[in-house]
Amino acid sequence: MRYPFQDKTGKRYGMLSVVRLLDERNPRGRRQYLCRCDCGNESIITQNNLWEHGTKSCGCLHKTNHYTRKKMQT
Repeated sequence: MRYPFQDKTGKRYGMLSVVRLLDERNPRGRRQYLCRCDCGNESIITQNNLWEHGTKSCGCLHKTNHYTRKKMQT
């Protein structure tokens, strides 16, 4: 699905804050944003992963949830 372009700089998606739109697109031609996670890491996230696929962190959220589940099982 195509959306009209809207710069998302300054918006938040889960634990990610959009820092800026990057000039370079990914190999599939999608716009990319530099995002800063609440944990301090920076990641490059495509626009469709931000609002269509619901990327919520740099990956630290998955690691935290995995560690918590693992700890509860023992």
